[in-house]
Amino acid sequence: MNPKTNIYPVWKKIETQLEKELGLNQIAFLTGYSDWHFHRFFKSIQKENVKSYIKRLRIEKAAYELKITNFPILEIAIESGFSSNEAFTKAFKRVIGVTPSNFRKKHKKKINSKSNDKMTYPQGISPHNFIKRNISSFTLIFTRHIGSYESLPGPLPKSKEMVSLLSLYKSWKLENGSHKWIGISQDDPDITPKEKLRFDLGFTIGKSLYLFL
Repeated sequence: MNPKTNIYPVWKKIETQLEKELGLNQIAFLTGYSDWHFHRFFKSIQKENVKSYIKRLRIEKAAYELKITNFPILEIAIESGFSSNEAFTKAFKRVIGVTPSNFRKKHKKKINSKSNDKMTYPQGISPHNFIKRNISSFTLIFTRHIGSYESLPGPLPKSKEMVSLLSLYKSWKLENGSHKWIGISQDDPDITPKEKLRFDLGFTIGKSLYLFL
């Protein structure tokens, strides 16, 4: 396997077209591998095959919808790529361990009936601990950490993610303070197994550098 093969276009293809039926050859094409070699390549990184990965992401996305919305279960099932409630329930229970309806009952979001039009804060969390700020769109160069959020790379200078990012940052001779460091949690740790949690860490770049890339 070529260690320089880029897995990121594969992740993007799957994650942005999660509800569609993607053939293995459509995804393998992005790496230049045959279907067989791509299957081995993907599993070596993700620790699960493509089919299992796609199904798990669909189920986890559906679980999050069940957790935070009142959308009908069938509607969520169809939006997640399932043709029937029965197929969805079977797949959901296999991945999550309970039926969609039981999951919703357990994780139902508590809404303050006096302020349905406002965001609420969990008990013990004060709104005074946060500040809201609007930011403009930006382009991000990032690397992905897969694993427990307890071992997030964050600012740890010796983590493999930070080592690669800092190396890139220094090689491009970027000015300190002119680029923002951004971390994005892609999964809900109450739903996704901790060894499969995704966290994207990177820094912003300007238009001139984006065009150069």
